[in-house]
Amino acid sequence: RYFGRMNVLVYTTQVRYPGGYENLALELASELKLQGVPVTLLCHYPRDLRPPGVVCEGRALPGNLDIRYLDVPVSPSVRDVWRAFRRLRALLRDLQIEGVEVSGFAPTVLASACALGSDIPVLVGVHEMFPPPQLRRMHGWAWHALARACRHTHLYGVSSAASKSLAQYLQLKPNRVHTVPNSIGQPFLSPPRTDPGAVRVELGLGPTER
Repeated sequence: RYFGRMNVLVYTTQVRYPGGYENLALELASELKLQGVPVTLLCHYPRDLRPPGVVCEGRALPGNLDIRYLDVPVSPSVRDVWRAFRRLRALLRDLQIEGVEVSGFAPTVLASACALGSDIPVLVGVHEMFPPPQLRRMHGWAWHALARACRHTHLYGVSSAASKSLAQYLQLKPNRVHTVPNSIGQPFLSPPRTDPGAVRVELGLGPTER
């Protein structure tokens, strides 16, 4: 995805420890930086937070990225959430953010709420599969309200299956959830043809050797 020259905020849970969408958020911010796009990487949780069950050391982060932290606790109080809301609103204003790429449930809810009343688009990447709508819990009802109230929030799945699952879970029309494949690209599916004879010469094999 290419944002042009707009000021972009990539907002996720944390990036110091390996994780699926967290890795993608770090890669996206790094790639946008390489393309010359003004980008800030924002982490929802404190810098030194170690996710439950993680025993590996935190990775070194790129020194050329502008990385910031909201320092929201894992189990926040109402006061913590309000403080994070105000800090994020101020960040969007001070950095003149024009687009937010977000991953993770808590960042999605907070970014969507903060962008209400503005023209800032919030792009939400969905990686997981969802249960049937009748099994919605508090998490699901929050998603349900978000999809309807925050029209500036755009949802996409990283596969057609993820997009269909989310649309069914939130009872949305299929065109409300886009698909941006997170997979191998066309060059991998259609590799350039090679000359077997040249490969044999390179490997030092004779015409009949295997």
